[in-house]
Amino acid sequence: MGSTRILRHAAVTASLMSIAATCFAGDDGPTHVFYIAMENHGYAEVIGNPQMPFTNSLARKYAVATHYFGVTHPSLPNYLAMVSGSSHQIFDDCSAVKPIPSTTPSLCAPEEFWPADIVAANGPNDATDADPMTDAQYQASSITPHVLQGETLVDQLKLAGRSWKGYMQGLPASPTLHNGTITNEVEYAPGTVQDSQGNPVLVKQYAEKHNPFLYFANIRADQSQLSRIVPFDGLANDLASRHVPSFSFIVPDQCSDMHGVSTAATSWLTAHGHPEYQGCDTDIAGPGAPLPSTPNVFTIGDAFLQRTVTAIQSSPVWRHGRNYIVIVWDEDDYSGFAGCCGSPKNTETGAVLGGAQVPAIVISNHPQHDHTHPRKANHISMLGALQTLWDLPCLGETCNPYNRRALLPLFD
Repeated sequence: MGSTRILRHAAVTASLMSIAATCFAGDDGPTHVFYIAMENHGYAEVIGNPQMPFTNSLARKYAVATHYFGVTHPSLPNYLAMVSGSSHQIFDDCSAVKPIPSTTPSLCAPEEFWPADIVAANGPNDATDADPMTDAQYQASSITPHVLQGETLVDQLKLAGRSWKGYMQGLPASPTLHNGTITNEVEYAPGTVQDSQGNPVLVKQYAEKHNPFLYFANIRADQSQLSRIVPFDGLANDLASRHVPSFSFIVPDQCSDMHGVSTAATSWLTAHGHPEYQGCDTDIAGPGAPLPSTPNVFTIGDAFLQRTVTAIQSSPVWRHGRNYIVIVWDEDDYSGFAGCCGSPKNTETGAVLGGAQVPAIVISNHPQHDHTHPRKANHISMLGALQTLWDLPCLGETCNPYNRRALLPLFD
């Protein structure tokens, strides 16, 4: 690294440390951050939705980012950005490696933002076709290995002496190595059922695409890190024992996170111990459509957030130190492509290949000065804020000073 670059980096670091010190004087950073990742619904679908009364009570009481965006489409690159500061030019939801027992990293063509010639050959993909990527971007993404190099937030926390866990609802088992593969490296669990015509249908509870940690080589190679990815039920035990990590990454299953599953999978789940998932196959018909009159993904997601946030706030852990609950939705599924703050762009036209506007709520156990915050931000900005609060180095697009400070007022 050249001397000029070193000096510039040092100046940016000193400036950010000064900002953090001014806003949070006397703090050693957050004691606990509980980060809850929800799915596939935009700001206007959640904020003000009468079928999500608990979520909206949080939005009225705590801090809300009113111009917050998914980084891109679909889900996986958003989760990667949440923990690493980059979408890694991935535009798909593929597993990290090819199906067990292979350990070869997956290569997958983009599912989103198809270039014009791909659309012409295959027909329209979805609403993201309006501002597609270039052919060169499509080809580059298609040869990107899905086991990624580089650090994540949890690597930084480990080096700083702070703890973390990933609490994954529906996780088949804690990750362990077996015959060179990770035993929980399954796309879905519990597996396949039959629909009314006898066709095989996956029951999509746990999804690897929502578990970003398995996509990074240094985590996959470290059993001590893998052991921190645990079933969601472990959160209740850790709250009760007061052994809660500094950073808790909470991923609901695909009913609780509002993603939704098929009708056949919903029928199987409601018949096998999950009556609360009635309506997991029911969503709005499209942007601006009326809300369903029956149980649906909105009512299921709101109930999950009520149970989980209430459990955290009722625990003795919540009352000591400076604690936060961050709730974000990964992307607004297919109804837009606005973005900011490190979202990928079409390299020829400059069109943003973003994930559209989504809700972001920050809950504190201390009084918050700003209840709405209008600055543009996304999952990268949220990561940058956490790194600044914990005095951690930057990663990827969080090395942009804007992404280090844009969301700090939500935590003040």
